[in-house]
Amino acid sequence: MTTKFKNTVDSGDMITVRLMIANELMLDPRGDCFHEMLDYASSKLPNLYEDYDGKDIGTADESAWDKNYLSHVKSELNYNFSKERLEYYEKVAKVVLKAKAEILEKTEPKKPKAPTQRQPQIPQPPLNERDQNRNTNREKSNANTKNESTSSPNPAYVGIAAGSAAITALGFCIAPAAAKIVLASVLASVGAAGVIIGGCLIYKDLKK
Repeated sequence: MTTKFKNTVDSGDMITVRLMIANELMLDPRGDCFHEMLDYASSKLPNLYEDYDGKDIGTADESAWDKNYLSHVKSELNYNFSKERLEYYEKVAKVVLKAKAEILEKTEPKKPKAPTQRQPQIPQPPLNERDQNRNTNREKSNANTKNESTSSPNPAYVGIAAGSAAITALGFCIAPAAAKIVLASVLASVGAAGVIIGGCLIYKDLKK
């Protein structure tokens, strides 16, 4: 079915629509496109078919059917485009133009209908594999948390080291005073020991 035919139907040109339908069966007596056009036109044009006028449609003797007779039957549709006459016209055309239909079948095979497209489905991993992935993600998360928690030294250990360093500095500062040599030495020793202990604690904390 061509775009031109659809446009003609949409325009409501009844005479041209009927003529194009009748001509289609002469062009392709296989009838597929003929019926497609009929279905489309009848869905858009409620008055496509006329009431049968009751006159003699034609002979049922197929031996009398030839191209001249087919042309006569087709011309009758111009005066009465009824379902009865259209069905008879199709029957005669398929007999008279049988050879043409066979040639068309060989040279122009019918186009298969396009398959219905389905949305691609993303394959889901097996349950065990998904569990493994979850466990792996949890282990990575725990490892990151642990690294974050151990990347900074314990504030208490830092305080010990800082305080001890201050005591050591104080001891060295008052060391020149002769009267306080002993006290300065003691403070310096205690401060130095505190710095060493605090440093060891910080190192061990970072190594965890």
